[in-house]
Amino acid sequence: MDKKGFLLAEETLKIIVAVVCLGFLIYFLSALYFSNANSKEKIQAEETISRISDVVKNNQINLEPVEMLNPAGWHLLSFVDVQKPNVCTGKNCLCICSKSIFSKNQLAKCDKNGACLIIDNLQSFGEIKIEKSGATSIEIDKTNGVVVRLK
Repeated sequence: MDKKGFLLAEETLKIIVAVVCLGFLIYFLSALYFSNANSKEKIQAEETISRISDVVKNNQINLEPVEMLNPAGWHLLSFVDVQKPNVCTGKNCLCICSKSIFSKNQLAKCDKNGACLIIDNLQSFGEIKIEKSGATSIEIDKTNGVVVRLK
C-alpha cells in the first residue's frame, strides 16, 4: 500500500514540473512575439516621423498634408506643456506612440517605444488616433505650428 502512495506522489510531482515548464515556455514565446511586433511598429512610427520632418523642413509650402500615417492603433500626440518625454526636454514636440491606459505612464511609453520630432512653434492639438493603415491623414500649417486631422 505504501508503494502505491509513493508512485502517486512521484507522478504528481512530474506533472506539476511539466505544467510549470510549459507555462514558462508559453510566457517566453509570447514575450518574444510581442517584442518583435513592437519593434516593427516602432520602425513604422519612425518612418512616419521622418516624413513629417521632411514636410516641416520644406520651406516652400506653408500648408502641407501628410498621408498614410502608421502604425495603426497608435496616437499622434503634441507635448507643449510642462510634462514632456525625455527626448523633448525643454522643447515642443510631436510624438507617435501607443496610448497608455494611465496618463502618468504616457511619457514613459513615448520615451521607450515612441518616435518624436521637435517642432519649436508647435501648438497643442491633443491627440490624433491613427486609424487602420493609410486611413488617417494630417495637415501641417507651418506658419502657425498647427497640426490638423484631415480624415
